[in-house]
Amino acid sequence: MLKFLLINLRSHREVLPVDDIALHLKKLYPNAKIDLLASQDCKADPKNFDETFTFDSTGAKFLKRFFCEFKMILKLKKHKYNCALITQASNKAAVIAKSAKIKHIIGFESNDETANRLLTYKIKSLDFDHLDSVLTALNFREV
Repeated sequence: MLKFLLINLRSHREVLPVDDIALHLKKLYPNAKIDLLASQDCKADPKNFDETFTFDSTGAKFLKRFFCEFKMILKLKKHKYNCALITQASNKAAVIAKSAKIKHIIGFESNDETANRLLTYKIKSLDFDHLDSVLTALNFREV
């Protein structure tokens, strides 16, 4: 079974609504598991996702924020996702996806070269035709 994780840690900077991406993925891969990792203020509809993880460590002291992120990474790692789609330029999202051992990470190219190296596929804009071509290049198949 294909497993996708959509990551949206800053809803006010969302490039494409995660609901639209989830529905598009369901159309392409009807049997895929599609989960969401999002900030608490994300406006996504939970019905569009198999599982939703909320993530908010803003305002927390460094040590608490570190342990919060570490626990989330361990939780995500257990799911063994095939692909993460990061819906906005976010270094933190790329680090979380890479640390969770997600093989294919699709995200927006940023000014931070270190963060760019964590992405499997760097994109400048995300429209559904571009997303389809990236997924085709990854050769995902329904099982």
